[in-house]
Amino acid sequence: MSETLIQEGADSREFACPFCDQQIECKVDQIGQPFTCPICKEHFLVPVLEPMAKPGNVSAPEAAANHLSAKSMGNKNMLVGALWCIGGIVVTAATYSAASSSSGGGTYVVAWGAILFGGLQFLKGLFQALTVRG
Repeated sequence: MSETLIQEGADSREFACPFCDQQIECKVDQIGQPFTCPICKEHFLVPVLEPMAKPGNVSAPEAAANHLSAKSMGNKNMLVGALWCIGGIVVTAATYSAASSSSGGGTYVVAWGAILFGGLQFLKGLFQALTVRG
């Protein structure tokens, strides 16, 4: 469901119907007012949103903040992934050790879900951190 408004002209706006995603044009004075979609006939208020900024119109401080945010997100994903993976390995090792030391053998848990999830999360974070240029 897209609700993005695009500035079409000084007196009209285009937005997507929240029910059928059909692009609809309305006058600026209709923003925030009840509206009926001409396609699906659903009733809603015309969204009150600012026009989206065009790509490439990002200020230098904003670009630096996005860069730091992407790099820190990659570092966070690596940390979370490593913790899950190590936790899964520890659970597997501890339960295997307990099972192998019992006289009649025993059962143990291979926490492959945590190990796999952690490994994938770590790799995702690594790629995020490496792809940020700067």
